[in-house]
Amino acid sequence: MLVSRQVERRFVLGRQGLWPGRRHQGPAGLADALEESSQIQVDPIDVVGRSHDIAFASRVLDYRPEDLDRLLYEGRGAYEYGGSLFIFPRRRLAVELSRLAHLGIGSDWEQWGKANRRTVVRVRNAIRAGGPVDASHWKGGTRVEEYRSRRAEGMALHYLWRRLEIVVHHRSANRKFYDLRDRVFPGSDATFAPADALREETLARTRWLGLSGRTWFSHMPAPRPGVVRDAAGRRGYQQQLIDDGYLARVQLESEPSGGVLAAQDLPMLEQVVAGDVPRPWKPLLGESEAIFLAPLEVVSARDRARRLFDFEYKWEIYKPAEKRRWGYYVLPVLLEDRLIGRIEPVRDQQRRTLVVKRAWWETGVNGREVVVPLARGLRRMADRLTLPEIRLGAVGSASFRTAVREELARAGRR
Repeated sequence: MLVSRQVERRFVLGRQGLWPGRRHQGPAGLADALEESSQIQVDPIDVVGRSHDIAFASRVLDYRPEDLDRLLYEGRGAYEYGGSLFIFPRRRLAVELSRLAHLGIGSDWEQWGKANRRTVVRVRNAIRAGGPVDASHWKGGTRVEEYRSRRAEGMALHYLWRRLEIVVHHRSANRKFYDLRDRVFPGSDATFAPADALREETLARTRWLGLSGRTWFSHMPAPRPGVVRDAAGRRGYQQQLIDDGYLARVQLESEPSGGVLAAQDLPMLEQVVAGDVPRPWKPLLGESEAIFLAPLEVVSARDRARRLFDFEYKWEIYKPAEKRRWGYYVLPVLLEDRLIGRIEPVRDQQRRTLVVKRAWWETGVNGREVVVPLARGLRRMADRLTLPEIRLGAVGSASFRTAVREELARAGRR
């Protein structure tokens, strides 16, 4: 089966709940969207919502951040974990615990734990006696010069969290409060043998990518911390999973070497190749709407925008202003299965206004076709942020701005 570039894009987007439109709604839909996505990356910076809020809003109608808080901290249907922080469905916890039980957390952290054993014991005992706690519990603690914390006790918290002895119990003003894992997730245990845990983690990441060629190798877990398989070993493990029926290989128009996907997803790919939309992917709304992708969105971050969409996107928030090509917090604009441009939105809380400072449209984009979907997307973003007004800056020609404003005015926006 030869997969064209368009089918590849549609499948990757569809596997993430981003094509042909939102198919989940409200709190119940949020849990389903997370399960479907496999994992969502977290970032605390809030310009028009945090990156993970934008990601969930792209997938879930009527998404609200408080629904995510309830899923994480009340229903316990998900958890936060990782050096690069992700939100995972709860079922992944058993896989992660199994990998930790067999492999540990890496030699650097293990050595740190041994060298600071007394601090670790003191922090663990404090949590056992009085958890949940955050790092401010040890305001007068031992000063250290570390990236993760300025106090040894904060480093011990991170160490215990990486070992999953403790988990995030809740957040307050974005501060993480920790408690013992057994109290937060009672009955959570390491239930997978080493080979099974590696396979399950590999399959989960494969589903997260949807369909991938060479990039598959760089996203897969190592057999043990700090160890990267050589090229032959990685190819051999991939082939083993194909032979065992866990992965499927397909031909890609975009890559001569082809690509892989989870074997259970192959029937859905075949439907997309045939020009159909898989039944589970049917959108709740039938109207076309622009979707503003999160900065850390898996379909467009880490150079996937260029490979899948022939679209240049770099998150420039950490670049000096004079070195930015686009802007501080710029979001790709998805319309159906195409990335058609970028916008730079900001929230003017004082004036209760969503401001779109600038937009950059790809060559060949028909402004007349963008007006209505863009207005719908902006209205939805403003509603999520509870901002009654929308103001347009340099988003296009004068006639384009006028057309978008008129469309916004029809819904009572200015």
